[in-house]
Amino acid sequence: MAATIPTALASTSSLVALDLTNNNLDDAGAKCLADGLAQNSSLRVLKLSGNQLSPDGGVQAVRSMLVRSRVCQIKSLDLADDDQQLRFVMGIRDEFATVGVVVGRGGT
Repeated sequence: MAATIPTALASTSSLVALDLTNNNLDDAGAKCLADGLAQNSSLRVLKLSGNQLSPDGGVQAVRSMLVRSRVCQIKSLDLADDDQQLRFVMGIRDEFATVGVVVGRGGT
């Protein structure tokens, strides 16, 4: 089942916002999500706060996808659910900004 998620996310053209806040998403789930979203050209808002994403795991997978993808159009990314994670995200927000993504708590 998990193998079909990246395929479905990559091929949908009507998904504009995806709110996965507080869904127990872990680093492996975030990598699976990032794999699918790397080929999605319709998504603009992605909310992932309140999950179990580590800076070196899930956050890194999403960051890598945004920086490498040539089709991804995400413009607002909410990753931070606590102060420690927010500090990490704010520390790398310049890298997100190079690809036009506003990042932080609530995508701001």
